[in-house]
Amino acid sequence: MRTLTPASAAMAIVVALTTCLEAADGPPAVDKPPNIVLIGMDALRSDHLGCYGYGRPTSPNIDLLASQGVLFERCYSTASTGFSSFMSIFTGLNPAVHSHILRTDKLMPAIPTLPERLKQKGYYCVAVAALDGSRGLARGFDLYDDYTCYVEAWLHYSIAGGIEPSLDYGLEDLVLSDVVTRRAVELLKRAQQSGKPFFLFVHYRDPYPNYVPPFPYNVMFDPDYEGKMNGRDVDQMRTSPPAGRDLEHMKARYDGEIAYTDRELGRFLDALNKTADPENTLVILVGDDGEALAEHGKLSHGHSAYREEVCVPMIWRWSGRMPPGHRVKTLVTQLDMVVTLRDLLRLDNLDLIQGRSLWSGLVGKQMPEDRQVFFYQCWRPETIDMAVTQDHLRLHAQVAKYLDRETWQFRLFDVEKDPGERNDLFGTGHPDEQRLREALERLRSECLALRAYFQSRSGKAENSLAEKDRRLVESLGYVAGAPAKTDK
Repeated sequence: MRTLTPASAAMAIVVALTTCLEAADGPPAVDKPPNIVLIGMDALRSDHLGCYGYGRPTSPNIDLLASQGVLFERCYSTASTGFSSFMSIFTGLNPAVHSHILRTDKLMPAIPTLPERLKQKGYYCVAVAALDGSRGLARGFDLYDDYTCYVEAWLHYSIAGGIEPSLDYGLEDLVLSDVVTRRAVELLKRAQQSGKPFFLFVHYRDPYPNYVPPFPYNVMFDPDYEGKMNGRDVDQMRTSPPAGRDLEHMKARYDGEIAYTDRELGRFLDALNKTADPENTLVILVGDDGEALAEHGKLSHGHSAYREEVCVPMIWRWSGRMPPGHRVKTLVTQLDMVVTLRDLLRLDNLDLIQGRSLWSGLVGKQMPEDRQVFFYQCWRPETIDMAVTQDHLRLHAQVAKYLDRETWQFRLFDVEKDPGERNDLFGTGHPDEQRLREALERLRSECLALRAYFQSRSGKAENSLAEKDRRLVESLGYVAGAPAKTDK
């Protein structure tokens, strides 16, 4: 039976005190609930944006948004695949809890989502996304449009093939940001007409999965290239990326995709600024995952916990409520969004979530630094990748299961001195190695206990919640909000 150790009890006291400090810098009092616009960006690594220090002019509109609001410099995703990350964004739970990992997974009924709680609060909830809503993402929405992008893509594909059969277009090349913007503006008008505060989720799928933006973005950053790389077939090159000049061209095409999507985002934000009162509209931009560009021998994402696949942008703008141009250096995660909105709107039944409120940073004050961020990805039932990040250290762990055995492989990086995670420090006697191992194992155990709790509430467990999981869930008040009641 697992009990709280002295170390975890001490952590409980520290975080309880931190929570009290954060309450003093909590959300502003509001006369009426604000409109909330969540902009999800697919496969967008933060270090390829101007506001995060990138040299190419890929993101003038995102940069403008950052100058009008609050930018979080170190935001980590919970996984390096979109479905898992977006489900974490909507639930405030790590993928190890919500189990939204494989393509057949569906969200457990007992896990509440942000749109469900917003709808109960009187919000009109609408979305346009190239993400299958039937697996749980659509729960709580009055309208979840996950078909327009694909219908228009098929139409474009058919027209292009009919007019000029030599054009080698594929469906994945044609799910473009202009379709998302056009539909988002339509939904924005519908939301305004509802007469209610609204929650609008806009999902831009570009630059994933191929790097084929329209002209002139396809040649914007490398007009003189004459090689064979055309930005297509990225999936076929996932584990064998090009090198040299060809790789540089692929990077330029990826940047062109960002610039094209940024243009469309600017068009949407222009419409939003003209339609909804900026002082009563909270805009949140967040990435789901990054994109590997051969840093560790991989292309695309969904491979690992390396920073190129998990460092994503997070920007909040609320005119008159948040300091423009403010930057927060504290480590944050996508899970924090739900906690932050819960505290602002006093949403019910969102106590057992794993993020931390961002309000002290959002109002321009110092945020606590004592933070551990947990990454969890299950590639297949027998292989799990995990990582814990704290301050400037990151511990990676890969767990391989065979029958009743588990083998663990660790890697440790100091990302302040080694941002590319090249120099593995594990096994070299680093003084924080054991502490991070214990933290990773504790975070994993807590997630699995929460998962067992939600399974028991969803009717998925054959027996009632195991006593060891019951005790652990009850101890999570210092991690996830109010303790859960498991005796109903």
